[in-house]
Amino acid sequence: MRERAIDILRSVDVAVADARRKASLEQEAVTICYTPTVSGEILCALLEYAHEVLPQIRIGLWETWTPDAIDGVEDGRFDIAIARCPGRLERLAATEIRREPFGVVLGETSPLAAGEFVPLEALDDLVLTIWERRLSPTFFDATMRAFPSHAAPSRHREMELFGHETFYGDPESRREILAGHAFYPTFAGHYDVLPPCFVWRLVRPETLTGVTVLHRIDDDRKPVREMIAAARALAVEHGWMPLPDRVAA
Repeated sequence: MRERAIDILRSVDVAVADARRKASLEQEAVTICYTPTVSGEILCALLEYAHEVLPQIRIGLWETWTPDAIDGVEDGRFDIAIARCPGRLERLAATEIRREPFGVVLGETSPLAAGEFVPLEALDDLVLTIWERRLSPTFFDATMRAFPSHAAPSRHREMELFGHETFYGDPESRREILAGHAFYPTFAGHYDVLPPCFVWRLVRPETLTGVTVLHRIDDDRKPVREMIAAARALAVEHGWMPLPDRVAA
């Protein structure tokens, strides 16, 4: 009987320890969703920095579109979202960690690719290739403000096949850009490496667009606070943003 009781107590101890371990792992897990144009340099830098300064936090990452990212953080599917131009927010706090100038992807044989930058008016004869507005309405509108000559429906084309590869995954966009008839607006850090035969060039005059980290206003869990603090510190370390406490609720 005594040995049986000892075995039971040992089993209880193991179960309690296992439950505590699982609770600890859940407490230290942070889920982050991000939109396609922040998936290159920014995301890689944040992951590397977080693994260095917050090794106790497990990070899960999912790519999604801006409306889904906002909804996902609001309803608790994600802890943090990283997106551009998220629009008006009610239940989320926003921390801007970077401002980047727009540039354009061109075919490498395009005459406009010969210089270091492209004058905005030089793009007037080309079609702007872009995603469907409903996938990211506020970012779509910001892009049109940056390229005002292409705001009319006849001056831009929405991609039929839009995913992680952006313009390169859409056959017609790929062909039109290579042929010198179109361009894709994006940022220098969007791609680790551009696909062959394409180049990125800065546009002048410069128009800046921000990258924002979002989390629920009422989410005060330590791992989330630490990840937000890490994103701010990274922004300062890389010179993306000069003020570490630039927060707007």
